[in-house]
Formats: sequence, C-alpha cells, structure tokens
Amino acid sequence: QRAWQEPIDLSGFPDLRAQLRRLDERAGELSAAAAALEAERAALEERRAAEITTFDGQRKAVEEQKRPVDAALRAARDHHAARARALQTLEARAAALAGELTAVESRLAALAASSSPDSQTQLAAAQIRRQHLLAEKAQLAGDVPKAQAELPGLTADVSRLMAESQQHAASLARIESARKAALTAIDGPLERVRAQLRGSGEQSTAVQKERGDRFAALGLALYTQKVDAAPLADPIGHVRALDDERAATEAA
Repeated sequence: QRAWQEPIDLSGFPDLRAQLRRLDERAGELSAAAAALEAERAALEERRAAEITTFDGQRKAVEEQKRPVDAALRAARDHHAARARALQTLEARAAALAGELTAVESRLAALAASSSPDSQTQLAAAQIRRQHLLAEKAQLAGDVPKAQAELPGLTADVSRLMAESQQHAASLARIESARKAALTAIDGPLERVRAQLRGSGEQSTAVQKERGDRFAALGLALYTQKVDAAPLADPIGHVRALDDERAATEAA
C-alpha cells in the first residue's frame, strides 16, 4: 500500500497499476454515491419525523376536544338510563295501583253489606287504605307525565353528544388516513435509499478487499524484482530479514 501512496515508479507493473487506479476510482465513486445517499436518507428521515410531529399534534388537538364530549356523553347516557328506569317504576306502580284500588272498592262494598261485628272496624281501615291509594294515584298522575316529558330531551342530549363524538372520531380517522398516506409516500423512497446504502456498503467492502489483494500482489512483485525505492527500504528490509531467518531455520 505504501508503494501505491508514495511517489514510486510503478511503470514496471502496468497491470497492477491499472487495476489499482480502477479500484481507487471505483472506491471514490462509491464514497460519493454513499455520501449522496446518506444525505437523502437523512432528509427523508427528517421529513418523516416532521410529518409524525404534525399529525401527532393534530390528533392531540382533536382528542382534547373529544375527551370532554365523551365524558358528557357517558354522563348523559347514565342519566337517561336512570330516568328511563324511574319512569318504568312509576308506570309499573300506576298499573298495580289500579288493581289495588279495584280490590279496595270491592272490599268496601262487601264490608258495607256485612253484618259482622267487626265489619265497621274493617270498613274504616279499608277506607283509610283507599284514601292512601287515591293520594298515591294523584301523585302518580303528575309524576308519570313529568317523567315521560323529560325523556325526549334526555334522548336528544344523548343523540347530540353522540353525533359530536362521532364527528371527532371521523376527524381522527381522517388524520390517521392522511398520516398513513404521507408516511407511505416517504417510506417507499426511504426503504429504497436504505437498500441502496446497504448495496453500496457491500460493494465498498468488496472493493477494499480487492484493493488489499492488489496491494499484496504489488508488494510481492516489488520484493521479488528487488525494486530499489527509498520509501520501501524499511518494509522490504523487514521482509528480507524474515526470509533470511526462515531460510536459516530451514537449513538448520
């Protein structure tokens, strides 16, 4: 490698010199291409991060609007359900009350015609019971219509809040759809660039390996032909010393 880097006359090795020049050129081309790809990758990743930040901000804004609406919707549904149950209880009691009044009226008629010694006591008790039932009936006559009139407004509140919540949900869906489209438009080119970078890295590794092989071949050629060059004196001298040592060992 030093022989290639130093100002040494390599005209005696035209093939190796041509091969190393070609490899240097190729290494330079790959380095420039990799730099351009890295810049493109960085720009795409920056753009992708910016898109994510934008869509996250849009989503957060809608979620902040939707959250209180959803809380109000849950409360409205609970209140509607509670009032509907209350109305059912009132209507059931009103239906049962009619039967109880009929039964009390029949008992009052029977007691009025009875000559039993305790009929008067029983009659008084039945009359009191009838008064209580009539008072309850009067109360229900006001409570049931009031509860019935309340439900449509509560139903409207639930419907309004549900529609508002669904509008926010639709906005979130649109944001996610736009996010997907925007990121897909970036991810395709980004994956292409990453693949090209991987390929460029593999080619650079192959070029560096081939350069190493050519340097080894050049070094061997220089040593074999005993090229006299000052920059190579030390490494060639070191190799010769090793060869001499090995030869001496083998001779012994």
